[in-house]
Parts: sequence; C-alpha cells; structure tokens
Amino acid sequence: DSVEGGFIEAGAMLNEMKIIWHRDVPYPPQIIALASVFAVLGKEARTAAAKQKLAQWFWSVTLGELYGSSTESRLARDVPELVDWISGRGQKPRSLDEALFQRDRLLSLRSRLSAAYKGLHALLMKHGCRDFISGRGVELMTFFNDRIDIHHVFPQAWCKKNGISPNIYNSIVNKTALSKQSNIAISGDAPSVYLKRIEDKQGISKQDLDDILRSHLIEPDYLRSDDFDAFFASRTKSLSSLITEAMGKPVVEEQGTNEEESEDSTNDSEIDEDRES
Repeated sequence: DSVEGGFIEAGAMLNEMKIIWHRDVPYPPQIIALASVFAVLGKEARTAAAKQKLAQWFWSVTLGELYGSSTESRLARDVPELVDWISGRGQKPRSLDEALFQRDRLLSLRSRLSAAYKGLHALLMKHGCRDFISGRGVELMTFFNDRIDIHHVFPQAWCKKNGISPNIYNSIVNKTALSKQSNIAISGDAPSVYLKRIEDKQGISKQDLDDILRSHLIEPDYLRSDDFDAFFASRTKSLSSLITEAMGKPVVEEQGTNEEESEDSTNDSEIDEDRES
C-alpha cells in the first residue's frame, strides 16, 4: 500500500511541476525515485520543505542530464541520500553537486529526445507562461483541451526567409508552450505581423499581450521589431536565470554532460507543427 501511495504521490508532484503528458517525463526512473521517497517517508515527504528539496533534486538531475547512463547505480545511491537529506539525517545528495548546466547547451536542445529539453519546457510552464490567445496558464485540463505543445516563437518560415540557421531557430530558446489555436494564429509570419493579428482578432490590448509574452520570458519589444538576435540573446539570459533558480546553482560556461540525442520513433517535427503553408 505504501508503494502504491508513493507512486500516486509521485504522479501528483510531477503534475505540480507541469509534467502532465507521459512523453514529457525526462527520465522514467525519476518516477521510481520519487515514489520510493514518498513510500519510505510517508507524510514527512509531503511537506512544503520536503517537496522543495525533491524538486531541486529533480530539476538538477534532469537539466544536468545525469540519468542518461548508469541509471540503476545512480538511482540506488540517490534514493537513500534523498531520504536522509529530507529527514535531516544526512547531507544533500551528491547528484546536486555533480549536476551542471552549460549555457551553450541551450543552443543544442532542439527536440524531445533530450531530458533537459523536456525539463526546460516544463519549467517554463511552471514559471507561469500563459497562452497567447486564451491567456490561460497550463493546468491539467487546459493542457489537453487546448492541445498545449512546444512551438516556435519566430516561425520557421520567417527564419528561413531571413537566413537564420536551423541550428539556431530550432533551439529551445526560440520555442515555447502554446495552444494549437495560438500556433495556427502565428502561421509563418513575422512576430510583428502575428502579434497585431492576435490583437485585432482576439480583442486583446497591446499591454495585455505584452504581459503574456513576458510570462514566456520574452521581451515584447524585440518581437514587435522582429529583432531575432536581440530576442535570442535576451531569452538565453532569462532561461539561464530560470535554470539557475531551479537547480540552486549558477549556469556555467564549462562543458556539461551534454547528453547525446538519439533517434526516437516519433519525429519531433510531427509534434511541433508550425502552420506555415
């Protein structure tokens, strides 16, 4: 019964961290780790302080991409260290010290094949990003009803026309969580064009839409002036700050884990559908 309860609690915590769809779980063994801690500690692991520690561990091993190999040995080490840390009998897990995120990794996160890509997508939703059209945040019901997914901010078609490399415009820096309706509204147009279209068709004020853009860590002026370079630099800095807060340690310039992306049965382009015909 305690194990079953642990898995239920683990699922609830994942939802709180805005990991709602099973394909967005960075590493499945993380569910086992969370469930084990909840099963062992019971109510002691359900306090705000305990969940804060669990969340720091979760984001650290996700963004540091530590569970890409040697998973069983790391899991066997992390669970008892988490239990001791939360109960006050030991120091923080060694994984927190070992996890690093390099700023340049943001450039190479381009598909769901990366755990860090999934983690950053969830972090943005947890941060409170709101849909361009509905203005709603991401919750369990809105996620599925609005068909929330990862989409380009500067559309692929616009980037191609303006000579921006796919390696740049396909990175997670140029992507965010949006509904299918918002993605269709964006089409393949310049941001200055689609933002005006959303304002006119949806009756939303420029100020309100700017506030929504900021919830995605996007500086509105750069979108309204179609300044891709300024947008990219600004959002890289903002995403780095978000990662720093989640991991409880600064983003670094040195080489990180940089987990290699392997082939998956689902092509990311099938999921990330920008309507650009």
